[in-house]
Amino acid sequence: TRYYPQGSSSKTLLGSLSGSSSGLPASSLSTYLAEGYSRTDSVGISGIEKEYEQTLRGISKKTQITTNSQNKIVSSKVTQSGTAGKNLQLTINSKFQSDVSAALKKYMGTDLTTGGYAAVMNPKTGGVYAMAGWDRNVKTGKLTQNDLAAIQDPIVMGSAVKPAMVAMALQAGVITPTSSTQDDQIIKLAGTAEKHSDFNPTGVKIPLTAEQALEDSSNTYMIQLALKMNGTPYVSGMSLNVSSNIWQKMRNGFGEFGLGNRTGIDLPGETVGYKGSITGSLASSFIDEAFGQYDTYSVIQMARFVSTIANGGYLVQPKVVASVLKSGKNGVRSSVASEVSPTIQGYVK
Repeated sequence: TRYYPQGSSSKTLLGSLSGSSSGLPASSLSTYLAEGYSRTDSVGISGIEKEYEQTLRGISKKTQITTNSQNKIVSSKVTQSGTAGKNLQLTINSKFQSDVSAALKKYMGTDLTTGGYAAVMNPKTGGVYAMAGWDRNVKTGKLTQNDLAAIQDPIVMGSAVKPAMVAMALQAGVITPTSSTQDDQIIKLAGTAEKHSDFNPTGVKIPLTAEQALEDSSNTYMIQLALKMNGTPYVSGMSLNVSSNIWQKMRNGFGEFGLGNRTGIDLPGETVGYKGSITGSLASSFIDEAFGQYDTYSVIQMARFVSTIANGGYLVQPKVVASVLKSGKNGVRSSVASEVSPTIQGYVK
């Protein structure tokens, strides 16, 4: 049985169990039976309950009973000792989780807003302190709690990815820490619509360093970086010849920060995101990719990306479980069975 002292604020993350009446899920029945489950056992079917089913389940006690012809028990023998399931100590702070969820719900906005999602993690350990989300029906305005959207619903992230674009350009040598000035300006490529930065709608030329381009969120600065990486520095009205390796450069560069790759978080159902087509007329979309307007990334990927910047370049795997605890008598918290150590998945040089 489960009791939720915080109510529903964390229930979508914690997940749920199949009931004794429904028993084992039909889709995995043979697997569970092979692992020693009974048909009426409750198992985790979502969230943390599902991900850590083998840790939480415990082992049922089994006794072999022998009866005589009068159906009276003549002997009994324990063939399998019962063991209580272990407990989990989460990295999530329940009060903070509730506050983050409430803030999203309050300030998410209306009009065309389809949802609001957030993930907060420790950049050094990967421990997730909160993961919250709300979906909004744009027709009715109704809100539905969806905390797992942070790992399951990738989004076009826009300007938030620009630091990775600048890092990529520095690595490629198209700018340097001491020589990075480019003009924010209208971008006019043959056969395409003009592009400009939101802060500079008239497109007047404004010289910006990389630092200033991030401060002002310059779209066209990032486009010019991508064009230089393509081997075709910007000239107004130019025809764009797409190099054979620009997409590999771009996606590898974002991938160094974990963007476009699963984080490996200890929750079921994580999705990697959508990578747009890079052939035909869409091959030139790498200029949109440069300022975050093409591929999609999940909120938890973004949290790992920002953590990489915050911790000095280490790609840390997010996690929601801090430690596994032995079960104490009558549910009393007992000793730690194992700690979940930080996992370093890569390093951005």
